[in-house]
Amino acid sequence: MASSLDAPHVFHGFPVELVRDIFEYAASSKPSSACALSLVCTSSRSWIEPILYGTVVIESARALKAFAATITTKPSEFVALRVKHLGIFATGPLPAIHSVLSACQGVTSLACGFSLPSYAKQYQASPCAMVPREQHLLSLSCSEGWDPTLLGTSLTHLRIHLTAGSWDPSRLNGLSRLPSLSHLAIVYRQGDGSLAFLLPILHEILSNIPLHLLLLQVMGRPPRGQLDLTQRINHIALEELEDIRLIAEPAPFSTVRQWEDAARGGSGVWSSADTEVARRQAGSAP
Repeated sequence: MASSLDAPHVFHGFPVELVRDIFEYAASSKPSSACALSLVCTSSRSWIEPILYGTVVIESARALKAFAATITTKPSEFVALRVKHLGIFATGPLPAIHSVLSACQGVTSLACGFSLPSYAKQYQASPCAMVPREQHLLSLSCSEGWDPTLLGTSLTHLRIHLTAGSWDPSRLNGLSRLPSLSHLAIVYRQGDGSLAFLLPILHEILSNIPLHLLLLQVMGRPPRGQLDLTQRINHIALEELEDIRLIAEPAPFSTVRQWEDAARGGSGVWSSADTEVARRQAGSAP
C-alpha cells in the first residue's frame, strides 16, 4: 500500500509511486533543478538526495568549499555510499580537495582537473584511500606531470591528456604495474610530427600492458597537406601493427562534459570504441 506524501495538496490525488517517478525524472533530466525539487517536502528530499549526490561536479573554489562544508553535516556512511561519480575541476584549495576525496570513499569514477603533483607533495604522508575503478586525468592534472603511483591498483579505466612534456618511460612502467587496467584513453592534439612522437609510445603501451582497448582521442585539425591523425592511426593499427585494440576517434568538444554526460547516464566514454573492437574481433575471427 502506498505511503502518505507530505507534499502540497496538489499531489494528494496521485499515487506516491507516480509522484516519486515524476520528481526523480525531473531531477535527473535537469540537475540544476534537483536541489530545488529536494526542498519541496521531506519525501522529495529522500528521493532526490541520491540523485544530487550520485554525480558531483565541482568547477570552482567556491563550489568546492561549499561541498566540503556540506558533507561534514552528513553521516560519513551517507557520503561514502551516495557519491559514485566525482569530478573536481577546481584548482584548489588543496585541503578542501583532500577532505572531499577522503570522504567520498565509494566513488567509482573520478575526474581530476587539479594539479596532481601539488596534491601529492602536500599529502604524500596521508594519501587518499579512495580506489575508483575509473579515473580521468584532465586539463591541469596532466599538464604539470602525473605519477602513476597515485592511481589505485583496482583501476580498470584510465584517461589522460598527453603532451611531449607529460610523458617519459616511468609513466609506462607505472601503468604496467596496474594489474586491473583494461581500458586506456589518451587525449592528444595533432600537429607536425604527431605520428613520429605517438607511434613509439602507442607501440610500447600495446606491447607491455594487456589492455582490451587503447583509445586515442585526437584533438584539433591536421596540418595543411596531411591526413587526419585519426585516419592514419586506424590504418596503421590494422595494416601495420595488426592490433585491433588500438582505436582512434575525434576527441569530444569537451572531455569534462563528455565525462559528466556519461556519469549522468548518457553515452559512455568508451562505448563506441568498445563496439569497434568487438566489430574488428568478429571480422578477424576464423
